[in-house]
Amino acid sequence: MNIDNTTNDLITNIKVTNGFNEVHIDTLKGKTTKELFLDFKSNNTKADGAFEISFKRNLKRESQKFDYYSNGIPSVESYEIVIKNDTVIVR
Repeated sequence: MNIDNTTNDLITNIKVTNGFNEVHIDTLKGKTTKELFLDFKSNNTKADGAFEISFKRNLKRESQKFDYYSNGIPSVESYEIVIKNDTVIVR
């Protein structure tokens, strides 16, 4: 996954989760991108679920669920998460 902060804001306390694993990024400066890896190998449940990103911007917590996985397997191999001033876009 790539997280792209297209704003001028400092984004903090970033967490991306699939419900059984999570990845944290402390800070993401404005106009920067970070790559991260969310492990599915430790998932033995074969369950269905969704991804979620949460973060703080200007002291306000924001979160958004996106895409899904079925039988413990994600539907795509890679995601680009774009943080904009008023929304989060996932491709």
